Amino acid sequence: MAFEFIDKSETRTKLLRYCESNIIKLQKNLSEYFTFQFFLIGSGSTRLLMVNGKDNHIDFDYNLVLKRYDPNLLKQPSKIRELFMKEIQKVFGSQKDLKKANSTSVISTYLGNLYGYKFSIDFAIMYEDNNGAYQKLIFDKNSNKFIWNIVPKSNHFMDKFLKVKQLAGMLELKEIYKDKKNKYINDKNKKSFSILLETVNEILDKYD
Repeated sequence: MAFEFIDKSETRTKLLRYCESNIIKLQKNLSEYFTFQFFLIGSGSTRLLMVNGKDNHIDFDYNLVLKRYDPNLLKQPSKIRELFMKEIQKVFGSQKDLKKANSTSVISTYLGNLYGYKFSIDFAIMYEDNNGAYQKLIFDKNSNKFIWNIVPKSNHFMDKFLKVKQLAGMLELKEIYKDKKNKYINDKNKKSFSILLETVNEILDKYD
C-alpha cells in the first residue's frame, strides 16, 4: 500500500478544524515573543492531503513562519525551538505524545487515533529572509546546535505555487506530487514541503 489522497471531504474538514483551532491557541500563547503565520503544505487546496495506506496514517505538515519578532531573538534559534516545544506540549498533549522530539528539522506530535485514522502533525519553524527564501530551524549535528538553514529553491514559494496552478492546473500538480510522495515513501528525511517544492520547480521548468 502507498500514499493516496484523502477522499472524504468531511474527514479532511474535521482534521483541519482540529489542527487550526489549536494552532491559533499557539499563536495567542506565543504572541508576547513573536507572531507567526501557519501554512499547511499545499495551502490553498486540501486536495493535496494524503493518507499512507500501509498503516492508515495521516501526517499533516505545517510551516510555522515567523512574521514579527525581535531580531535578537532570531539569533537564538534554540530558544525559539524551546518556546514552541513548551506550548505545543500544552496544546497538543503531554511530553510522551511528542515523538521525534530530537528530529533535525521538525517538531512532531502523534495524536493516536483521530476520526478513524492514525494521526500526527509535523511542525517546521521558519522565517522568510530578505531574498524571499525560507530559512528553516534545524538541528545541526556537526555543531550540536539548532541553527537556521536555507531551504533550497524556496524563493517566493507561494508565487510559484499559484503560477503552477495557473499553468498546469491542480490535476497535474496532484499526479506529480503523489508520484514523488511514493518515490520517497521510505525516506524519513524527505519532508512534504521539500517534495512539494521539487514538484513546483519541476513543473515550472517544464512550462518556462
